[in-house]
Formats: sequence, C-alpha cells, structure tokens
Amino acid sequence: MAAWAATIIAVGAAVISWVYSRRSAAAAKVSGQAATRSAIAAERALHRQQTPVFEALVEDVGGDPAGSGGWPRLMRQLREPADLDEVRVELLSEGVSFPTGQNGVNPGIEVLQRTAVWTQDDVAPSPLRVGDRARWKVAFKHVEDPDASTPEQIELRVTAAAEGQSWIVLDEATVEAARKGREALESWRELQPRMRPSRK
Repeated sequence: MAAWAATIIAVGAAVISWVYSRRSAAAAKVSGQAATRSAIAAERALHRQQTPVFEALVEDVGGDPAGSGGWPRLMRQLREPADLDEVRVELLSEGVSFPTGQNGVNPGIEVLQRTAVWTQDDVAPSPLRVGDRARWKVAFKHVEDPDASTPEQIELRVTAAAEGQSWIVLDEATVEAARKGREALESWRELQPRMRPSRK
C-alpha cells in the first residue's frame, strides 16, 4: 500500500511539474513575443525620427518681380536629420514634368519625364548632405486647360535612402513664379483706387 501511495504521489508530482513547465513555456513565449513587438515598435519609432525633412520650392530663375520671364527649377534642400545616399523625386501633380537633357532625368523617347534622381558631376545617384540643395529644371504644361495659370503648389513623392534604410515622403513645393504673380496682382489691385483721377 505504501508503494501504491508513493507511486500516486510521484505521478501527481510529475503532472504538476508538467503543468508548471507548460505554463512557464507559454509565459516565456508570450514574453518573447512582447519583447519582439516592443523591439519592432522601437525600430519603427527610430525610423520615423530619422525621416528626412526637406524645404521645397519651385524657384523662378531669372524671372522679374511679377513672376514672368524666368524658368522654373525645383529645389529640394535637406534640412535634417542626416546625410542621404540617394534622393529620387516623382512629380504627382498634373501638368508638370522634368525635361530631358539634364542630369538625373532618364534620357528616353519621351521629352518630359515624371521622375528624377539627384545627380552631381555625372554620378547617379549622388549623396545629398544636410544643408545641400538638389535642383532640377521643371516644365509646366496645362493639359486640360491651355489658358490655365501656373499652379501655386505642386505635389511630390520623395524617396530617400541612407545606410540601407529608405523613406518615402509626400510633400508640396510652392511655385515661386505663381506666388510672385499673385502678389504683384494683389499690389496692383490695391493701387487701382489710388490711381483713379479724382473728380471735382
């Protein structure tokens, strides 16, 4: 009888040990999954913190104060946080493109392209350092309405890469010639009442 009781106690202890080991394994698995999720979240947060910040402008090169007579050039200045190995820009707005015949624009059959890569000294892609500017000539073509004015902003998708990481940034660039033209028109309208001859 004592052997029988000892066997029951040993079997019970084995079952209890097995249950606790299963629970420990399950807890370790849950803990490992939580640690993995936490590491992934931290990596994503770091990636977001390292997202490049640009200043964007479509410059009016050689234009007059009223925004006419110049030619448009897209400028992207890297503001922060670190240097980049590569910068590619895709024009999302309709009616604007990169003319071929300039560095970083694919010389294809099409005269106008929608994408460009930053190229310097015929090296493509070229690095872009914090504070440096990438520039491409752009052209406006008003497909739907040939009488339409130049837009005040264009939308861009920028793909940047550095040290094996990449970022996609959606951005807008103010069109300087359109802004100058609007400001000149507003100034002219303000002067109109003053320019009218007074009636006596």
